[in-house]
Amino acid sequence: MSETPLYNLSVLQQQTGNDASFMAEMISLFVSQMQEGLKTLTDAQAQQDYSQMYFILHRMKAGIHLFKINSLMEIIKEAEALTKKAEPSERLTQIIEVIHMEMQIVIGQLTKKYLQE
Repeated sequence: MSETPLYNLSVLQQQTGNDASFMAEMISLFVSQMQEGLKTLTDAQAQQDYSQMYFILHRMKAGIHLFKINSLMEIIKEAEALTKKAEPSERLTQIIEVIHMEMQIVIGQLTKKYLQE
């Protein structure tokens, strides 16, 4: 039973000239940045620091687009918009939970396929 990837590396392959070692470096960097971003996002959410949440989501959005994580492309934009309102929102909480769950799956898939030796 194969797990369908939630990402698509076509843009990364194009940008790296399909150089396997450079792609592995980029994937490793993406994974570490996303792990840190998720942790920092959780901390900012707990502190209701909406400007920090916006900053983190905005940084994550670039990686989400590079790795073509289609399931998150639209909701991350919605989360950014909600953080600009700088007020508690059940929808924002739900979106952040989805982002966490989806990114953990993506991180696991990328790690399993590209980063384990």
